[in-house]
Amino acid sequence: MSAALSRPWNSGLRRGNGWALDFIFGRPSAWWCPFGVNWNSPPVSTAFREIGTNPELLNRKEEKFGATPLFVATFTGHKDIVEILLANKASVNVTDDRCRTPLRVALADGQKKEIADLLVQYWAREESEFYQAAAKNSLIVQVPDGFKEVPVLENRDADYGYALGNAELGCEIRLRIEQVDTSPLRPEEIRADMNKLYPAALYVLMMNIAGAEPEKFYQDDSADDLKSYNADAITIARTGIKSNGNKDVKSFAEGFGYCMAIVIHRDNVADGYIICLYKDKATYERTMRDNLGLEDGLKFMKKSGSGTNQ
Repeated sequence: MSAALSRPWNSGLRRGNGWALDFIFGRPSAWWCPFGVNWNSPPVSTAFREIGTNPELLNRKEEKFGATPLFVATFTGHKDIVEILLANKASVNVTDDRCRTPLRVALADGQKKEIADLLVQYWAREESEFYQAAAKNSLIVQVPDGFKEVPVLENRDADYGYALGNAELGCEIRLRIEQVDTSPLRPEEIRADMNKLYPAALYVLMMNIAGAEPEKFYQDDSADDLKSYNADAITIARTGIKSNGNKDVKSFAEGFGYCMAIVIHRDNVADGYIICLYKDKATYERTMRDNLGLEDGLKFMKKSGSGTNQ
């Protein structure tokens, strides 16, 4: 066992790890303090030997988020602890209350690639194609508070790869990714600048969704917004949804009355589409006014050399 795993929890490890041992061993929440764990807490080596001899502890879920020890070790970035848990046959494909697996948690953070690779080695169920595409294109999927994964619905208007819903708000967030084609031109080929197509693509998408031209359509040049999404460019469209097309075929926005869509672009990488649907005008206006963060479903990882990946 590595030297790092023989230290007490309070010796520089983050609060989440103390929280992990807290619920694993059934101690009261006051067992740890905000900036570290009680000096009398057991060393990690002892803790995980206990887990290894008690299979019930390996997959025990805490009540607040439904996270197991493997989730906490993954989230806090301790590969050595992940290795111990996996070696003791912790469940790799367990899901938390947001329907996320440990692998999905690792893929959402560009700094945890080694842990993601380790989880795959232990036969983690392959993540959805959308999460694979996000990781491939340096995108992070973010789940707003109160939202959970909902099924992707076949429709006549627009493809998308992932969806999050909040029944109480009457909102749904649908995400899609389009990789920028950077393949070399063939001698006979003529191609538009693939880094300039996203505004037109968003405009057509909104016409398909809403059945009319968008009421508002503009480029967001705010330095703060570009930094928030780690994007090179942002375009935004907003509109009410009109009746559109064949009633015998399900429409993209069926059951919703308003839509806001954002495309975030990174040159030579990808376009990320965040499509927010609202059942009523009051909720639509409230999310615009109160900045509830529903439009933050995707963002790019920071570029190499610009600090942390988030």
